[in-house]
Amino acid sequence: VHQAQQATLQRILECMRTGSDDELRFDQHGFFLEVASRSTVRGYERTSEMAWRYAEPLIARPRIAILGAGHVGLALSRTMDQLGFHVHLRDDRADLNTMTANTWASERSIVDYAHIGTVIPEDPELYVVLVSFGYRTDDLLVRQLVRKRFKYLGMMGSAEKIKKLFADMRKDGFTQEDISRIHAPIGLQINSRTPEEIAVSIAAEIISVKNRA
Repeated sequence: VHQAQQATLQRILECMRTGSDDELRFDQHGFFLEVASRSTVRGYERTSEMAWRYAEPLIARPRIAILGAGHVGLALSRTMDQLGFHVHLRDDRADLNTMTANTWASERSIVDYAHIGTVIPEDPELYVVLVSFGYRTDDLLVRQLVRKRFKYLGMMGSAEKIKKLFADMRKDGFTQEDISRIHAPIGLQINSRTPEEIAVSIAAEIISVKNRA
């Protein structure tokens, strides 16, 4: 085996051991690993008459986007990572202690919630969870995401808050079909109180959706 290929094989073994999200890529020159990216074409692609490439995730992990890096986002990241999910955590607040302390999220990003609709494209295999700071941000987020196709879209909040938010959405032209896509209040109803208990209830609902599908 060529020395460069031997090094790649060692990296593949290490990625499989650690559960890394790298992609295995082939082209006319050989094979190599790259950090997985949503923008790259997966599968076979011919780029010219003489050039081609093929890309495949090394380990196909289910993906979850958590919007809100507070205490619930921290607990949920830990739980979903333990369940084998690739976790992408996002928040609009910089220098958040719970964001810095979150070592379970594979990716962490500071984003502008006002443009979340362009940050998170429609993706029928993506689980999306809204556990942001409060009513204003949840309302801002859900209005941009509710008409996109996701595997799961859930939003945290009290029954009263959810009732008011949905009523306001209906007044602004959102249909019952739109609203019915949202799992809210999020999670299984187990009278959860702590962030860890809330994370368990959300994870249980997501696993139910995942395994039912």
